Amino acid sequence: MSECQFEIHKKLNDYNTSEEMLMITPPEKHQCDKVDQIVKELINIEKVSVIGRYDAGDIENLMDKLDDIQRSSDGLEKEVEEVRAALEMVREWGQDWKNFAKKLVNENGIDLNKYI
Repeated sequence: MSECQFEIHKKLNDYNTSEEMLMITPPEKHQCDKVDQIVKELINIEKVSVIGRYDAGDIENLMDKLDDIQRSSDGLEKEVEEVRAALEMVREWGQDWKNFAKKLVNENGIDLNKYI
């Protein structure tokens, strides 16, 4: 089935995605914004902790720095776990496509030497 036929079949049968049509795990949403936010918070924690070293004589200022670090680190574990879950979904999505490709090749006697 050429790409054009593939898309025609998808539209005729009211499928929104190729994955839906082929009963494959849908792709996970992009996680770049979440990763960028985690990196931003880690950079902030690093900056505040470095500044705190030079203010060690001022206990009140040091306590403020610790509060800043606590605020920045709140929820980071949850965010990292969400990224981990998304990566697991991407892995599953990729594995589903790999399995589909192998099944297609095996069931149709496709000679891969023509394509590699």
